[in-house]
Amino acid sequence: MYKRLIALVLVVAVAWLIHFRNNLLDKVAVMSGSGAPPPGFTDSAPELLENTSDKVILWETASKVVEGIKSNDDKPSPITKYLRYNMRRFTNLPQAYIMKYMVEESAKKTFEYSYLDDLNFSEGDVVCGIYKVVQRSSEKIELSFLPLPNSKGPQIKGRLIISFKDVGDGKTKVSNGLVMWRNKDDNLTLPLERAVGRWLHELMTCWLVDSGSAYVIEQSV
Repeated sequence: MYKRLIALVLVVAVAWLIHFRNNLLDKVAVMSGSGAPPPGFTDSAPELLENTSDKVILWETASKVVEGIKSNDDKPSPITKYLRYNMRRFTNLPQAYIMKYMVEESAKKTFEYSYLDDLNFSEGDVVCGIYKVVQRSSEKIELSFLPLPNSKGPQIKGRLIISFKDVGDGKTKVSNGLVMWRNKDDNLTLPLERAVGRWLHELMTCWLVDSGSAYVIEQSV
């Protein structure tokens, strides 16, 4: 009886996730690939454009073109509002709880709402314990992956890339990009190398792009 009930709940949950993802894909465009990412994808990792034969590289981007995003000189920029909002939402996901447990005690504050709400995402800022802003412009913010403390052996390298690009006619292209890589002889597997990991990450990214852009539009009124 209980096994059947659990199985039914799992089936319903998976069906709902598939339906939710399909609805998001109607609104958010997704591209992904392996090897060197497209030109301009990241400006802070030149090693990805050089010799890539000894690396496993995977990348993904989700984007949505929206209207109604406006800048206000008296308030944080739209891209700052977007990242503050989405990082707050990220801290409520299961993987964020795991990461918070793994980081040093001094880094746990970087998951707190009060910390994130004050961030301008300037170069050098640490976000959610595992990201560090390495490049910042008015339209683009790149964050590198920080090594996990007390972790032995090779670690995943990567960039999280957020961009707001004016595409004319009052429209903005909002994008979340991710590229991660490892050496081919490293004894580890990238999350995007696993089918389930790719599927769940795509779902999360589309959700953040869709809801985050809606939040910024709402704040622009």
